[in-house]
Amino acid sequence: MKLTISDQIGRVHFPPISEVKGWLAAARPDLPLIDLCQAVPDYPPATALTEHLAGLIGDPLIARYSPDEGLPEVREAICARYGRTYGAKLDPAQLCLTIGASQAFWLAMVTLCREGDEVILPLPAYFDHPMALEILGIRPVYVPLMGLQGGCLQFPA
Repeated sequence: MKLTISDQIGRVHFPPISEVKGWLAAARPDLPLIDLCQAVPDYPPATALTEHLAGLIGDPLIARYSPDEGLPEVREAICARYGRTYGAKLDPAQLCLTIGASQAFWLAMVTLCREGDEVILPLPAYFDHPMALEILGIRPVYVPLMGLQGGCLQFPA
């Protein structure tokens, strides 16, 4: 059986993380570099975190899936915090927590857009956003940002 790969995947620009890792590998050994790479860092988690998780591993509830939209108590706490801080009236039932901005972007795009749609993407953009759009067959329409003026983002005329 021959596997085929989506044409859309073939057109996607490769993520820059591997290229940057190559730069780090080729860097002078005496040059102190700090890896601020997202997602999969090259250093272990903090000892306090691994010790905390080791204490939880025996709890059978740890191995269960949480609700797709996030734990109800966490969503309630977030809504309460925004209520106290900003006076916002948020409904936890209308809040969906994601593991990061990339997942939130993907979720929004697959929910709201279809292949052939266009999405305005301000530049500079996080590399994963154009990749997501290309994979989904959605055309990014790039708009460069000029910066902040009076606390507001300025778009070129």
